Amino acid sequence: GGWRVCIIDSADELQYPQASNALLKVLEEPPPRTLFLLVSHAPGRLLPTIRSRCRRVSMRSLASSVVAQAVGSALERDPSEDEIQRAAKAADGSVGRAIVMLGGASLAVRERVIDMLAGLPSLDPKALHALGDTLVRADDRTFSTFVDTIRDWLSGRLSNALADGGERGVPGRLAQVAEVWEKLNGAARDVEVFNLDRKPMVFSVFGLLAEAVRR
Repeated sequence: GGWRVCIIDSADELQYPQASNALLKVLEEPPPRTLFLLVSHAPGRLLPTIRSRCRRVSMRSLASSVVAQAVGSALERDPSEDEIQRAAKAADGSVGRAIVMLGGASLAVRERVIDMLAGLPSLDPKALHALGDTLVRADDRTFSTFVDTIRDWLSGRLSNALADGGERGVPGRLAQVAEVWEKLNGAARDVEVFNLDRKPMVFSVFGLLAEAVRR
């Protein structure tokens, strides 16, 4: 019918700022009669500016019980195992994400980070040191879990701010989340590209998060 349709599957895999900025520019000034469909398994990984320019169509997530059954079947393990149940609940409906969390420190790191985020703006230096030491020794998947957990938390704050659309001060709160988001992604990218020590990043990121919560 004269339309062009572009499917980006998945937009979560845009790992470099140039790619995200190029997509953002096209979304801001789309060609005539063009439809973009962005598939995202973890919307929290996308730039807030990209999400704000899209109409979100949420697909129903798999229940944790279904995820546990799928993981158990894939790994030939009992889905009722405590570790599988915990991973299924933390995976946000993703079987692949649940599998990644098993067999290493990823699940424990995610649970520890969630506890620390719940305590903000208070910071426990001993807990930060312990987390940093764990990430120094951990593999890349565990480090990615650390970053993704914070992204999910920031995404939740963004959603809450948008839900309070009539409240004064919301634009400022959105700007704070976007600022921390950009700095988190930049720090994670630098650690990966330049093989930097992960421990200083832990202190830096949680310092930014604590400051954002205090505001």
